[in-house]
Amino acid sequence: MKRILFILIVMAAFFTTEAQARRIPVGEHQKITKVATLPEEYETNDGLHVDLGCMYTVFEIAYIPVWTVDKGEIVCFTEQDKGSYYVIDPETLSSIKADLKIDDLNSLIHIPFWDAYGGKLVVILIILLIIIYRKGKKRMKREEQAQNAESAES
Repeated sequence: MKRILFILIVMAAFFTTEAQARRIPVGEHQKITKVATLPEEYETNDGLHVDLGCMYTVFEIAYIPVWTVDKGEIVCFTEQDKGSYYVIDPETLSSIKADLKIDDLNSLIHIPFWDAYGGKLVVILIILLIIIYRKGKKRMKREEQAQNAESAES
């Protein structure tokens, strides 16, 4: 037993890594999903190609989207710089509609299933598991009390 304990302590001393505790992320986050690829002529001032994306805002707890705060809008973004987006001016908007042969760009707004419903399903599942666990605990307690009452009568 002492030998196993010694080996475990030596392994823990030599093979542990630095632990870093981080806060659980909670709050609103903006996300952009690609909805259409634009022709090569659409570029930023830096020469980066832009595509059409749907930008929306979700409220997340520990990277689980609980609800969608903003239903989304169409913006331009670059694949190289995911953090920035470009609001489309009316002139560019009309040329994009002509190039893509789409009358209404708002028809392209699409929020992925995970961001729209997945987090809600996870939260509901967690709540159901907590309820089931508590009911099971109460049932076990009642059965234990019934057994104690039967053994006391005997």
